[in-house]
Amino acid sequence: MNKKKIAAAAGIVVFLLVAGSYFGTLNTPSANAEIELGVCLHLYQFDTNTIELLEQINSRWVRIDWIPNQMDNVVNAMEANGIKILAILDHNTMNFADPPNLNFSLSQWTMTVQSIMATDVAKKVDAWEIWNEPNVEKFQFGYMNGNPHNYAEMLKSASLAIKSVSNASVLAAGLSPDYPDSANPNWKTWLIAFNATSSQSFFDFQGVHLYDDLVTNSHILSQTEDIMKKGVWITEIGRPSAPSPYSNQDQSSYLFSNFQMLSETNNPVFWYQLKDETTGSPEKENHFGLFDAKNNPKDASIAFSTFTSIP
Repeated sequence: MNKKKIAAAAGIVVFLLVAGSYFGTLNTPSANAEIELGVCLHLYQFDTNTIELLEQINSRWVRIDWIPNQMDNVVNAMEANGIKILAILDHNTMNFADPPNLNFSLSQWTMTVQSIMATDVAKKVDAWEIWNEPNVEKFQFGYMNGNPHNYAEMLKSASLAIKSVSNASVLAAGLSPDYPDSANPNWKTWLIAFNATSSQSFFDFQGVHLYDDLVTNSHILSQTEDIMKKGVWITEIGRPSAPSPYSNQDQSSYLFSNFQMLSETNNPVFWYQLKDETTGSPEKENHFGLFDAKNNPKDASIAFSTFTSIP
């Protein structure tokens, strides 16, 4: 066992002791509570340290935007290290298509997805998520104008292209329950309308994003399952470690308590994100990582590892 793995194991023990005092009663994860965990990763963050960071936390999956003609290195690295990939086909895909096109039609979307699926590297992907937060205005471009019917047509065409060459799972996009805000969300209305589009046979799982408190997250998950009658993947869940009132302890405690709640799920859960950034706005967007921008582990990385290191 190398020094970093020894240090990580020691860190888990320390975290569990601290968690015990913080929560009052320590409920450590048990073998039957293991979750298949992953992390979100931006392509521009992928570098020579990425695999080492993923190995430190024993991440089983990465979730990453699919950028045409730029994915070979990351996909091959994940494959070589036994890490599964959830790839997102979204506005970033279209923005880097040849030619770039954010004012795309349904047929242009379909041709782009078909061209991606024709590549050898795409056939190595384990699961595909069709778009990101389609109920959020800033992610609405071209034919994906926020209308659930339009989204369903995009999902259908992408699914047909994917399933024609691969056995990869297809996910309907993770929604943002906090848009426009948690007090007046439109996500249920959007999801119900999408569910009425007769697209159920074109995807395997529904995605959802969780950024609320523990009770609200549990409620959102239950509502999504009740509406869709499908397995639900948590394709984003996270909390920043800064600025105040956020902290490293707050972030790690949030991760630990929510992963405990999600421990009965049979589907993957993705923490947003692997490491911090430096150019996000507002400032809290820079601090969602399990590692800081210099690759130093934060408390949350140890909390994450308590769920991936169960014997």
